[in-house]
Amino acid sequence: MRKPFRILGWLILACALFMGLVFALNLGLKAAEARRYPPPGRMVTVDGHRMHVFVAGQGTKTIVLLSGLGTPCPYLDFRPLVEALSPSFRVAVVEGFGYGWSDIVSTPRTNTAIVQELRAGLKEAGLAPPYILMPQSISGVYSMAYCQAYPEEVAGILGLDMTVAVQDKYIPPSLLNQRRGLAFRIRSFLLRNGGWRLLYPFRKADFVWDLEGRPGYTDYDRQVYAAMQFKNWGNPVLVDEIRRIGSNDRELMDFRFPPSLPVLLVIASGPQAESISQGWGRSWLAMQDEVVSNPRIQSTMVLEGEHYIHRGNEARIAQLAKKKFGN
Repeated sequence: MRKPFRILGWLILACALFMGLVFALNLGLKAAEARRYPPPGRMVTVDGHRMHVFVAGQGTKTIVLLSGLGTPCPYLDFRPLVEALSPSFRVAVVEGFGYGWSDIVSTPRTNTAIVQELRAGLKEAGLAPPYILMPQSISGVYSMAYCQAYPEEVAGILGLDMTVAVQDKYIPPSLLNQRRGLAFRIRSFLLRNGGWRLLYPFRKADFVWDLEGRPGYTDYDRQVYAAMQFKNWGNPVLVDEIRRIGSNDRELMDFRFPPSLPVLLVIASGPQAESISQGWGRSWLAMQDEVVSNPRIQSTMVLEGEHYIHRGNEARIAQLAKKKFGN
């Protein structure tokens, strides 16, 4: 009877040693990647931590690009859009804590904390309000929180298939459970501790597919994007942000954009929007319409594409921005 227990004990010890080796290797590789791939923008200090802000363009109005949930490197994801917008606007990509080159912090990911960090990062980068906020996905909620707390600092909103807080009225319980389930915790552990890195030599294309088919990206960019995934996937900032989606939404459940604020909400027409309509009992377009308070200067429009609607639509979005907010 003792032999099976000894074998089991040796197996557990071997697994623990292997995971320890993977963890140590991951730490070493992340440190090397941090030296190899320096930030292209400016590292500013917010609450004692480093935040990456990239600024381009010479326009008199400032557009602030805010990324979707878990986007490992917002700068690279948004770079074609920055290039399309920068002839007409000054454009800032703010990589919040836990994203891109910015630090990983322990501050709870509440609406208030994220808004204050965003304001401080923009100020430290030398960018004064008011701003035209251009949020993609989850950052739509934080943009709504910004509008509610500091309406005088927001000159307009151009949403990129952005999340609106009213979604929690309709979101299925099964999706809510996925945010806290065992599969989510296991995946986060593997991502955070280097387990996912083991797949990279065999499936490199899967780590950079966000950039594929989009012009202007180099092999260096692909290496940076993979490194940013190893740095940021599953980190404590992202885990906490996911767990607070419900409470952050509920704070703004009844929020409507101020009637005097120019707003354009660009909505993707792809399969994700269709699946939401079928599974949630409310269309993504209808949810976006709920936050509009003044149809005279606030509107929604559907654009062909997936949830990351700016990918492949950079020129069109730049035209819309210039028409809505142009100098």
